[in-house]
Amino acid sequence: MPRDKGWSIRPFFQVVAGVCLLLALVLDPGCQPHHEVKLTEATPIRDSHAVPAAIAAGAESGAADVGTMHATGTRVESASASNINNVPPPAVAAVASPTDGFEAMLKRDPLEALRQLHQEFAAADRSYTCVFTRQEMLSSGMGPEQDVSVKFRSEPYSVAMEFTRNPGLVKRALFVKGKWRDETADEEELKDQALVQPAGMAGLLIKSLKQPIRGPLARKTGRRAIDQFGFERAIDLLVKYCDQAKAEGALTLTYEGEADFKGRRVWVIKRMLPYTGPDSGYPDLVAMIYIDQEHHVPIAIHTFSDTKCDAEHLIGKYEYRDIDFNADITDADFEPATYGL
Repeated sequence: MPRDKGWSIRPFFQVVAGVCLLLALVLDPGCQPHHEVKLTEATPIRDSHAVPAAIAAGAESGAADVGTMHATGTRVESASASNINNVPPPAVAAVASPTDGFEAMLKRDPLEALRQLHQEFAAADRSYTCVFTRQEMLSSGMGPEQDVSVKFRSEPYSVAMEFTRNPGLVKRALFVKGKWRDETADEEELKDQALVQPAGMAGLLIKSLKQPIRGPLARKTGRRAIDQFGFERAIDLLVKYCDQAKAEGALTLTYEGEADFKGRRVWVIKRMLPYTGPDSGYPDLVAMIYIDQEHHVPIAIHTFSDTKCDAEHLIGKYEYRDIDFNADITDADFEPATYGL
């Protein structure tokens, strides 16, 4: 019997796939809590030029409160009175090369340096490829460490992600600003959608489906939406919460010196916010920010719920490697047909 032309089985399969994705949240081992955390700590670079500095920004007037610094060898401690809960940040090894340019600004005013990074990167309109590693504390517990091969285009804002290690529920995700929208959604934040290729059981039933980038499924599998990916938006989030805490007189932001992070020479910034838990209005208590000296981008951000800054208190780990700012990025990289979807 001929099928009625007005009827389509595609919505049915999308519903089935959606149900499978929800079931996979429970059944898929990649979504189970208590995954092991491995943290790579930066190795301080020691030379004869020990020039530590710290800025404790927190006065409601917006002026920086410069803490008194005590240097003994390579250990640096801040005596600023604005530390969270009156607990000084842990002593860290910090040695800097002769000051010049951007590093001098980091020493003098780390927040202004972050603002400059954001402005420079936004003006550059840069696209790139990279390998992105993330591990996050989710509502179900600590998620697995994932590797994601990423193609990024700044205009129009576009992200192509392929989860190559511990994919969990998603094998691939494509997002192009304004391309996939559900105008019938009740809430504005649910209108923007990504095209998702499911992994595991759901992937056996359907090649792809559209999912809200801030929907329930997205929130259960990651702390950040796909439209928050990228160096510019990472810096934007860092500055946003710095400004919020500074307005409340509760920001501590310090330059910790130079270091080697997985073979890359970096500048290290430590941020402390008045975080008291998930509902405090802040994402973390401590963030360790590693800024690549060649590219002037944060190649790693580790966030914690405690000043111990250890694996037990990790909230989020975000790292970038194999960054190629000269990659040939085309429209085809963000088209479903390129990947057989």
